[in-house]
Amino acid sequence: MWNLFPRPFSFFIGSTFKGVPREQHALLELTDTRARLKSEKETLRNTLNYLTATSAGKDVFLSSLVVNLKGERGRRD
Repeated sequence: MWNLFPRPFSFFIGSTFKGVPREQHALLELTDTRARLKSEKETLRNTLNYLTATSAGKDVFLSSLVVNLKGERGRRD
């Protein structure tokens, strides 16, 4: 794996950004390896933060849904 660092590795990481062609293209166009890796790191961190927030929001929504359903069931009985 060490033979993938740093330049080829930065292109490998950039090539995995499927579904966001503009971002992928912009990353792969960068000629400075350090800048490419830094930008990829930032993009991955932002993606992780977004997914974490989305997951937390779903957890809160599902928890509130369960509480509401239990409350409705109690009123019917």
